[in-house]
Formats: sequence, C-alpha cells, structure tokens
Amino acid sequence: MKDFDTCSVFEACCVIFNDPSLRVITETPLTGGCIHQTSLITLQGHPTTPLRKIVLKQAQNRHLATDLIAEANSLLALRAVKRSLLKTNHAAALQYLKIPKPYGTSSHHNYLLLEYLAPKTTTTPTQIRSNETYFAAALATLHQFKDWHQITTDKDPELPAALKTHLANLTAQSFGWYENPYLKPHKKFAPPKSKWIDFFKEYRLIPLLNSTYKDNLLPLTLRKKADLLLKHLHQYLPPPSHASIVHGDLWSGNVLTLPDDATALIDPAVHLSHHETDLALSELFGKRPPIFYSTYQKYFPSAPGYASRVPLYNLYHLLNHLHLFGKSYLPSIAHILSTYP
Repeated sequence: MKDFDTCSVFEACCVIFNDPSLRVITETPLTGGCIHQTSLITLQGHPTTPLRKIVLKQAQNRHLATDLIAEANSLLALRAVKRSLLKTNHAAALQYLKIPKPYGTSSHHNYLLLEYLAPKTTTTPTQIRSNETYFAAALATLHQFKDWHQITTDKDPELPAALKTHLANLTAQSFGWYENPYLKPHKKFAPPKSKWIDFFKEYRLIPLLNSTYKDNLLPLTLRKKADLLLKHLHQYLPPPSHASIVHGDLWSGNVLTLPDDATALIDPAVHLSHHETDLALSELFGKRPPIFYSTYQKYFPSAPGYASRVPLYNLYHLLNHLHLFGKSYLPSIAHILSTYP
C-alpha cells in the first residue's frame, strides 16, 4: 500500500494504474457508510485502452482520516490471513471470498483509494443458496485462523513492515487490536486483553455506555440495569476457544455478491474477538438466509446457547447506533437490559 501524502486523488490514480494519460470520465456516489463520502471514479487514458475504475473514500477532516488508515490496515490484515490460509488445505473454502485491495491513503488530502469490486445486480434462488454456502464456509475458515507467527514469518510484499510488527505481537488469546477500528467511540484497543469478557466489557460496552449516558441518550434507569448486567456478563458469555479475526461490522451492506458468484467483504473494523460476534451482527441488520448459518455451524460449531447470546453481542452495536443516530434504538436496548440478568 502506498502513501500518497501530498498527491491529489487524480495524481494517485495515475501512479496506481501506471498511466499518466488517465483522465477522469465520471465520479459516481456510492451508497454505504454514513461517516465518509464514497464514490466510484472511472478513468480512461488513450481512447483504445480500457476504462479503469477505483473507489475513493474521502474523510471530512484530517482527524477522521485516521479511520481510513485503520480501514486500510483492516483490509490488509484480512487479505494476509486469507493468503496464509490458502497455503494450507483451506483453498476450497476461500476461493470464493474476495477482499478489496487498498491501494493507498493520503493523510494530507484525507482519502483512501480501493480496488473496485462490482456487485452482481441480479441473482436466482439457486445462486443465492450457493453463494451463501460458500461465504459461510469462508467466514468460518477465517474465524478459525490463529497462527499469527506464520503470517509474520511469511515473505508477504503486500503487508507493510509496521503492520507486520504489530501482528507479530498477537497470539491465540489476544483480544483486541493494536489500533482503534473506525467504529466510535472506543477506548484504545491496546494492549490486547487475555480474556475475551474483559475485552468486551472494557473496550466495547463500557466506553459506549459512558458516552451515551453522558450525552443524555441513555436514561439513568437503563444505565443502572447496564451496570448490573456488566457484573453478571461472564455468566452469559462463555469464552471462545481462541481469539478470532472478525470483520467487526458484518451487516448485510458490507457483504457483496460479485458477478463470478464470489463474496466480497468491504468496510471492515477488524479486531480479535469472539467469532460469534460477527454472526450475531449479521442477524441484526438484514439477516442472511438460513443456509448461511447452518453451513457456518458445520464448519465452526457454536457452543450450546448461541441464540441466547446474540442480543448481548448486539447490545454493543445498538449502543453504537444510539450514539450515532439517536433514540430510535433505545427500545431495543431497553428490551435487552430488561431481559438480563
């Protein structure tokens, strides 16, 4: 990944495609995130050359540009894990999973340039079933990865030295990440926690509870219920066998089906956590078809009681949406806090 610190977006595109004759043909807004402006840039050089397409994510200011760097590192980490797994016997499960390549960032101009993966526009029920089956197998395979030493010893030219150094410090019991993913607000994720329940409480729930209460979004009665839940949380959420690399924001809008029937993961907020947290979020905003969940369980079975844990995993995301979008999420939060303990 390149550092385009002083380059304009156009100059960076010419470098990426190694074509100084490129000209911008169109710039089309893309739907998705609510924090950054995302668009598809179409370029062409000589009239006989094919069109080039690239995704531009633009931050509103330099402070938010750090989120784009975190996103780029998330994508690089996922791509590195996939490459490492492909060297083992997991090639079949991962051949239909794609993760866009981050070409580079500019902290001066506040942008991130990404590989464009065009989504499929139409699909049949049979294709959906096939796509979901492949995606579930691939996600379960990613979640089972834990050999960080192997990644850091591989000669991987795509992995920046700084990121490789950070990954070298991870273990199968490291819950967290070396930097904050771009879901805010958060306490810094470093140093990682050795117990997942401590990570979930101290790095996920408590910062959001403090923030929403401070902003008068969470009533005192619910804050008291939340504090009581925190004391008993370990009774409801057993530890995983190991820390899994999770997408971190796996709602339906961040999962694309491609024309070749592969699945692409976009907009990650990668960290090491309980693998069930990705599954739980996939049920919250646009639940996937049943075949996805049944296939996943074949590859990476959950401990008994998964369904009862889903609301607790998603409490974090509901609090985050309360913080970002307001009190329409309060009834769902109140229901969870009234159910446990």
